Amino acid sequence: MLSKELINLGRESLVRWERIVVIARPDTAPIRRLMKRYEEEGKLIDLTRGRKTRAAIITDAGFIILSPLRTKTIAERFLS
Repeated sequence: MLSKELINLGRESLVRWERIVVIARPDTAPIRRLMKRYEEEGKLIDLTRGRKTRAAIITDAGFIILSPLRTKTIAERFLS
């Protein structure tokens, strides 16, 4: 059983829920700009393994994590 401190972001990848600042759709212009900048800075973590990116998670440590899960799915896991 997973600890309540961890949230599954898909593809067997976990993150501490208190580190999450924003869960956003990746198809908006501001998030796309952030993703590009963070990738250039080496602060983008891609968990999609070639699947479509459906959520961008911004952490308090200054990273963006790309997930194949929808924002709604991650939010439901966060709230359960």
